Amino acid sequence: MSPAQTGSAAEVAAQAKRKLILDAQAAKQAEAASIRYRIQGGATLKGDVVISGSKNAALPLLAGSILCKEGEMTYTNVPRLRDIEVLLKILQYLGAETSFVENTVKIRTDKLESKPLPRELVSMLRASIVLLGPMLVRFGEVEMAYPGGDVIGKRPVHAHISAFQQMGAGDLSTNEYLKLRGTLRPGHLILPEFSVTATENALLAAAMLPGETRIDLAAGEPHVQDCAKLVRAMGAEVEGAGSHTLVVRGRPDLQACSHAVTPDYLEAGSFVMAALCTHGKVRLHNLD
Repeated sequence: MSPAQTGSAAEVAAQAKRKLILDAQAAKQAEAASIRYRIQGGATLKGDVVISGSKNAALPLLAGSILCKEGEMTYTNVPRLRDIEVLLKILQYLGAETSFVENTVKIRTDKLESKPLPRELVSMLRASIVLLGPMLVRFGEVEMAYPGGDVIGKRPVHAHISAFQQMGAGDLSTNEYLKLRGTLRPGHLILPEFSVTATENALLAAAMLPGETRIDLAAGEPHVQDCAKLVRAMGAEVEGAGSHTLVVRGRPDLQACSHAVTPDYLEAGSFVMAALCTHGKVRLHNLD
C-alpha cells in the first residue's frame, strides 16, 4: 500500500470515529432535551401495560456479544433507550456490526479490534464498565477512559480491578484511563463488595476461560441471573445464579445464540405500587 493510500485509509477511519462520537453525543442531547413530565394526579389507574425489557440486564448482555468470535448474537425484548444506543455505538467503534430493529438487536463481533475507548464515548455511559471483562478475556488487554453517564457522580472501580487482578491481570491504570493487561486464568476470587457490575464482569470473563472459576460475594440480582442464563446458552456452565456464590465452567469457543432480555422488575414494581396507591386495576404483560 502506498503512503497516499495509507493516509487515505487513516483519514477514513478517523472520520468514522468522529461520526460515531458525534452521533452518540447527539443522541444524548436529544434525549435530554425531550424529557418533560407533567402529571395530573388524583385519578384511579386502570388498563394494560406492556413491561419493557430491563436496561440493566440488556447492557451486560450486549457486552457479552464480545465473547462470541463467530456468528451472530440476537437479543430480543431490548428497550430502545439512549444507553443502549450508546453501547452499540461503542461496539461499532471497536469494529462490531450491529442492527437495532424494533426491540431486536443483532451483533457480530468477528472483526472486533482491541483499541482504547475514548472519553467522548464512555463518559456518556456509566455501564460501559461491563466491557472490561469481555474485552480483557478476549484480547488480553483493555484500555478505556473512566465511565460516566449519570449525575450520581464518579463511581469506584476497585471491585472490578480487584476481581481481574485475582484472575491474573495486571493493573496499569492512570488517573485518566483504566488499563488492564494479562492472560486471565480460572480460579477462586472474592469480590470486595456485592457489586452487580463487577459480578457481571467476572462472570462474563470466566465464561470464556477453560476450567472452573468460583466467585464469592457475588451479587444475585435478576439481571445478574439473566447474564448467567446468556452464557449458559452460549455453552458455559454456571451454578449458583441468584446466590452469593457463582461457579462457572467456561470454554473458549462460546457459540452464538438468541436471548430474550428479562423484563424490568423495577418498572413492573412501579406500576404495581401506582395501582395500589390509587386503588386501581392494572394488568401487566410481558412478565416471566
